[in-house]
Amino acid sequence: MKKVLVLGAGLSTPYLIRYLLEKHAGETIVIDRDYRLAKSRIGGHLRGRAVEVSITRPSVLEPYIREADVVVSMLPAFMHADVIKLAIKHKKPVVTASYIKGEIKELAEEARKAGVPVIGECGADPGIDHAMVKRKIDQLKTKGYKIRRVRTAAGALVHPDYLKNNPWKYKFTWAPRNVIMAGRSTTAYILNSKLHLLPYPKPFDDVRQMHNSITGTMEAYPNSDSTRYLNWYGFSQIDELWRGSIRYPGFISSWRLIAMSGITDPFLFVPSVVKTYKQLMSALLGTEEVEEKLREMGATEDDIYRIKWLGLLNEEPLIAYKKAPSVPDVFENLLRQKWKLNPNDRDMVIIQEEIEYETTEGKKMLWKGSMYHVGEDAQNTAIAFTVGIPVAIITRLLVEGKLKLEGGLYIPVIPEIYIPLLDELQELGMVFKEEEQLIEETVNVP
Repeated sequence: MKKVLVLGAGLSTPYLIRYLLEKHAGETIVIDRDYRLAKSRIGGHLRGRAVEVSITRPSVLEPYIREADVVVSMLPAFMHADVIKLAIKHKKPVVTASYIKGEIKELAEEARKAGVPVIGECGADPGIDHAMVKRKIDQLKTKGYKIRRVRTAAGALVHPDYLKNNPWKYKFTWAPRNVIMAGRSTTAYILNSKLHLLPYPKPFDDVRQMHNSITGTMEAYPNSDSTRYLNWYGFSQIDELWRGSIRYPGFISSWRLIAMSGITDPFLFVPSVVKTYKQLMSALLGTEEVEEKLREMGATEDDIYRIKWLGLLNEEPLIAYKKAPSVPDVFENLLRQKWKLNPNDRDMVIIQEEIEYETTEGKKMLWKGSMYHVGEDAQNTAIAFTVGIPVAIITRLLVEGKLKLEGGLYIPVIPEIYIPLLDELQELGMVFKEEEQLIEETVNVP
């Protein structure tokens, strides 16, 4: 009986584990430091087993990795490289939703030599977005068309029906600290064949409108290093390659001011004399006239209203900490209260992609692809579905021998992965839409 080892039983795993228990004929072993959580994910299924492991060092996982047929790592990102090293040592394939970069990327040659496939970026974004856009890129290239521009964006949001009286139109559906730190990693993209590198908080100045038939007009800002995907998408050069995060209109304008204030700076700590959120904002901006200072920074009245709604301009006391907290720690505590999902709230995940291309007849075309999925409630979320199910599908394909790959690093940009992945996601109810329109028609002169 083949075994799938799932490391981690966090918020993104309910659908992943449920899928494996239902569709994988062998055993699914779930390891987490919280035994009750792992056991609840198994739900008493006969082919499931929960194991409590406190991962103080990677070696404690080695006995379990050695006995597994496929390893699924849903642990915090900093742990993945150590898991992959152990999997390579014991020649076990690995699947994860996390990025293939940094220390993981450096393991490419080791994985290749060992004949171990490591498949990363298998969630929603990154993941489903890669599969959607690369399928279309390959279709266009097969026809001999010239691809000029590629833009992709995604958002983990809340359905508008559950955002009444919330001027930000946002609640946490995934890791709060990642939301707060957005834009602080390398943000780069290609535009007009030139590299653009944006220091923090410049990404929030670069707002684009994106229109689709599902949610209407949304806004997006650039995130991460888009240039990492030139090779993955099969380009040596391109006029534009841009990746972004989607928000409801108005969010990015107000978050830009939050970023400019310094309240997301992880290297700043709150002095003991600061007792309230207003005092914190006054200290960060260097004035007690915080609203006036925000206006000087370009704030509209809507921006100020959103910031006041969070409670940053009132005298509400900060919660007590045993030692001096970082400024983002204090800010995160506030946002967790204001942007908390209610039990019956339904989140949604949106992916929107655009490709501009030129046909062999000289027509300039725009292709738009979109994906839309709505969650059931605050526990069974769209983000958990769109992250966990793609990982589960790829894991099942591996353990059943239907996905045969040589050793090395992969993301879902090859037909062997993206075809069965997108087909099954659609069968499971994920909504995909495509549309194309003529931008310009030219005459090719022989």
